Amino acid sequence: MEEESTVSTETRFNSPLPLIVKLRDTIFGKQRPNFYTRITAYLNLLIWITFLSWHIISYFAISFRDVIRLEKQVDVESLIYHRAEQLGFNPATFLQQLLSYHLMSAISWGVIFIGIVFLWRRMRIFALFLFGGIAAYYALLLFYMGFRYFNEDTTLFDKIVLAVLIGNSLLYFLLLRRKTVEVEVREE
Repeated sequence: MEEESTVSTETRFNSPLPLIVKLRDTIFGKQRPNFYTRITAYLNLLIWITFLSWHIISYFAISFRDVIRLEKQVDVESLIYHRAEQLGFNPATFLQQLLSYHLMSAISWGVIFIGIVFLWRRMRIFALFLFGGIAAYYALLLFYMGFRYFNEDTTLFDKIVLAVLIGNSLLYFLLLRRKTVEVEVREE
């Protein structure tokens, strides 16, 4: 009996891992930053993925409310209209406003991601994107949706996590700025 020998040839289609590694290196660079930068970036990435996922899922749940009603017999639209009345919104316009809010929030979290990438690379411009994205997100919450929505529909968990994101990033920015000033003073 002849034994069949199988020869495995490596092609770029065998595994998605090389593509993922290449994408990671393109976005974050090949050099790993120091420990504190990594911890700050990982914490911010965890918060980023949580909020971005929530807004994307909410957007699609509202967009496909008819499918949900047919498949799961849950009337999402009437739930949203009822909540709009409780919050003092006009139910006729609230659905579109909520849909726009989730879309614009996802975009602001995309800007925050750019800030996290710059943070990972230890570039001070990260503050512009990260804090700018957070400011845009808070503007959406407070001015577009209203203070009552922020007060009643934004959970305490969300408020605490956003405070951690801001505090952690602000502390990192101040430490990075201080270190940059010390390096500039030594060079003179």
